[in-house]
Amino acid sequence: MAARTALRPARGSHAAAGHERAGLRRRVRGVFTALASALVVALSIGYLVTPSATGYALSVKEDNSLHVARGSEVLYGKATTMQGRPEVGLRIAVSGKVGHRAYCVTLVSGRDGTYRRQVQLPAGVYTVTVVEPWSWHHRPHSVSERIRLRPGHAYRIDVHQTRRGLFTFLPVSSY
Repeated sequence: MAARTALRPARGSHAAAGHERAGLRRRVRGVFTALASALVVALSIGYLVTPSATGYALSVKEDNSLHVARGSEVLYGKATTMQGRPEVGLRIAVSGKVGHRAYCVTLVSGRDGTYRRQVQLPAGVYTVTVVEPWSWHHRPHSVSERIRLRPGHAYRIDVHQTRRGLFTFLPVSSY
């Protein structure tokens, strides 16, 4: 009878294949870690160099220290830049609907950043909206606040330019 010779892997070749697979896994894990690290670094750099836009913070307060003629309101305040300098040409729209009529008053900041206007608006709820100097239209991201106006009162409306921009939650983990 003829002797059967089976082809068997040489002794220790299973161990060598296991070591090769383990080495391949380490290399794939290393490449994945390097790519993940590069992505985190690229996103971090993008976050830092992305220009942020300017926005406005609005503060509206009723001021009872001023004497106001009966039947009218005084709207006044100051607009400032991020550095505290006067913001020239900033428009603040005070608008609302009382009954079936719509009312709108626009305040414009002067060279010193201030504005003051005596108006006669019926009592009601109004929206104070900051309109940026370079835009004649209300922007969807413009800042606004609702106030209740009452005749015979003064209202201080201050606007301060702020920085608004990209905000993300960037988790940093050890891997």
